[in-house]
Amino acid sequence: MAETGVPGEWLLATGQLPNGTITGRCWLRSPGRIWTETLPFPDDRAMHIAYDSVRAVHVGFGGLSSGGQRLSTTWERSVTGIWTQQNPVTVPPARSNQLMVFDPMRNETVMYGGVGVGGLRSDLHTWNGINWTLRAPATAPGAKADLGYAWDADRGEVVWFGGAPVPFGVSDELWAWNGVDCLNRTPPGVRPGARRFPAFAYKQDERRYFVFGGSNGPANASYGDFWEIDAATLVCLERGATAETPSAGAGVALGWDAYNRELYYAGRNQLGGAGLLAEAYSYQAQWARLRARQAAAPARAAAT
Repeated sequence: MAETGVPGEWLLATGQLPNGTITGRCWLRSPGRIWTETLPFPDDRAMHIAYDSVRAVHVGFGGLSSGGQRLSTTWERSVTGIWTQQNPVTVPPARSNQLMVFDPMRNETVMYGGVGVGGLRSDLHTWNGINWTLRAPATAPGAKADLGYAWDADRGEVVWFGGAPVPFGVSDELWAWNGVDCLNRTPPGVRPGARRFPAFAYKQDERRYFVFGGSNGPANASYGDFWEIDAATLVCLERGATAETPSAGAGVALGWDAYNRELYYAGRNQLGGAGLLAEAYSYQAQWARLRARQAAAPARAAAT
């Protein structure tokens, strides 16, 4: 799930449907939290995207095709909703399940890790709208996929948490990319447990990272805990359940909606349970489930 440049509007693009099929269908959420279908991607794939707020385009790379192949094409979506394949000179290796975040300080989209053809990826690339550049940080975070990630506007960093360091493994590390190097910012004390597919967001008005749910790895069970991490001190605090706290889930789309002044949560993959669910919640000191038309978040996984 990515912003669109319209305050309060979000794009949910491609992904996996509850019946297991990969889809290229795309949806827009209005500032009033109502979902409507928009122009689809040209083919069926589960592809991660980021919103380039400087050029007003969504950037997507690779993904998993409906036939199960990892892909290596670069795409951009204009404000009209049209997807156009790009033709860079340098093409990163094929992958899915990677980090994709736009860095507005340096005007580039950052891509890290993912599941490649031969295993997990550890490489970090940046896209400037013309070509990809392989970066070589002095501190390497290692190969990972299935991360929770966000842009920290106060520090000018791409931040990620958890993920799979080995197939079906789990991590409890917190890392950041500052445009030059990767920084291990893992909290030293009490912190969220190791997990993959965590929901992760940076809430700018509180200057905190938020972590919800995820999967514990090989057992493929879901978490339902909710944590905050102070971005300055790295002190972690588990927030208690409220009357309408979402139940356990992984692969949730979570973002800080500055327009509505809330964390917005869409969809849920209840691993080992009901599977993919179409749910939507907002968080403003406590969770509130959004119902009726507002709750029509399309059920899917492996999408951003």
